[in-house]
Amino acid sequence: MAVERWNNFYKSMDADNSGDFTESDADISVKRFLKWMNIKEGTTEAKRATDSYHDFWGGMIRAIDNNGDGKVTKPEFDSFVQNVLTMPKSEAPAWWKAAANKLFSVVDTNGNGELDFEEIKTYAQNIHMSVSEETIRQTRDWALKATGKSKIDAEGFMDLIWLWSTKPEKSPELDLIFAFWNHNQ
Repeated sequence: MAVERWNNFYKSMDADNSGDFTESDADISVKRFLKWMNIKEGTTEAKRATDSYHDFWGGMIRAIDNNGDGKVTKPEFDSFVQNVLTMPKSEAPAWWKAAANKLFSVVDTNGNGELDFEEIKTYAQNIHMSVSEETIRQTRDWALKATGKSKIDAEGFMDLIWLWSTKPEKSPELDLIFAFWNHNQ
């Protein structure tokens, strides 16, 4: 199941549907993301989201682009995924951790360092998900239990990203939390 999630992620990263992804896909993708999240261009929030996207893309491309041609092909991506699936979280690349922290800051709209119910609810509404408040509560509670934390802070968010990346079985909760990675499809 983790491989299927990664394959969907690859498709979403290929914003121009060329069969690979490059820095130019980031420009397309970030505009879609801002629109999708109802973030107005030119705002501080848009700058944070844009910086997060470009940091993530740049780090990912450098890490995965084995032949240095500036694009990530499906075989290069598949090789990277196999490495991630066997890698302990403590060895996650620095770019991954930095991107997770910046992405967290986009969802943490009040900037208090943790995701509360209202932020998760607003996020779900912004991405046009038809989910009940009860489903949001259950997802939040599941995330807290899965990370062993009392709140979803940046570290807990990183733990959730790692679970999403490596957990073999289907997880509707993780798929809900990380639905934004499929926003380009």
